[in-house]
Amino acid sequence: MIEAGDKISVEIYANLVSEDYVWRWNTFVLSQGQKEHVKADLKQSTFYGIPLSQGTLQKIANNHVPMLEDEGLIDQFILSQMNGNTSLGEIAERLLDSFPDHFPKWYDALTRVGQLSKKYSR
Repeated sequence: MIEAGDKISVEIYANLVSEDYVWRWNTFVLSQGQKEHVKADLKQSTFYGIPLSQGTLQKIANNHVPMLEDEGLIDQFILSQMNGNTSLGEIAERLLDSFPDHFPKWYDALTRVGQLSKKYSR
């Protein structure tokens, strides 16, 4: 139990792992009564806080043979068209022709193409 006069110190660390952070924090509580003593020395983390599902673990296993879903196929198609000879507008037209169920309008296809261009093109 924390009491008035106790000293509390906390160290916080954030480690970027892939696209997310693993947080660690160390908490130390020192009693300031007649006889100083350590009340708590805790080392905690979010590492085990979000367990990975079996399906996720299988997808990152070294023997997994992946197959692209629609979103991956769309990105693959767009990237294959970025060959230095084709404008984004032309790529958007081809994308609309190849994946009409995913893009209601040309502008929607152009938006997706533009996002990948911004991320990957020179």
